[in-house]
Amino acid sequence: MRRFAQLAVIVCVLLTLGCKATPEEQALELVAAYGGEVRTDAGGQVTAVDLSDTPAGDDVIAALGVFPTIRTLNCTNAGRISGQGFSAWSSDASIESLYLVSTALDDAGLHQIGRFSSLKTLQLGHTKITDAGLPAVDHLSNLETLSLSNTAVTDAGLISLRDLRKLSTLMIRDTGASPRGVLELRRMLPEARILK
Repeated sequence: MRRFAQLAVIVCVLLTLGCKATPEEQALELVAAYGGEVRTDAGGQVTAVDLSDTPAGDDVIAALGVFPTIRTLNCTNAGRISGQGFSAWSSDASIESLYLVSTALDDAGLHQIGRFSSLKTLQLGHTKITDAGLPAVDHLSNLETLSLSNTAVTDAGLISLRDLRKLSTLMIRDTGASPRGVLELRRMLPEARILK
């Protein structure tokens, strides 16, 4: 019943906005309709969005692409987000911290995220990513913290992380990484703290 009420609110908001609202206003209304929160800086620029524990999906993620100033996006436990909505974002987005724990993120969605070179923190635990998606992460040269815990990642995929020289913390608990693979990864990334 609660889900029906939320959907009714969203439909009403969308019908009310129609073509009258700007894309920015529409995005903010969508976030509010799904129960999310927005933070702005002193100049009114959107810098952080929290969609954690909401029924938001890729439609909301796509709408947020109108805000290139978002530095932090928390989608933890927003189980309808696969990552495809990030295709609407510019690769020049200012995103630095992205939390996608316990979402429907898959390899195709991770490919979209791999375009955001400003990322420093990427939390992907409890998602559908596999070894096939990890080459997209290799392009994130500013990445400092990466969580892949509780994913289907194995030694074969972890090799893709070898060039992440700024990586200081890598979480790979409950993955298919073997002790031998972890040793090899430590050799390739001697400065990183690898938590298995």
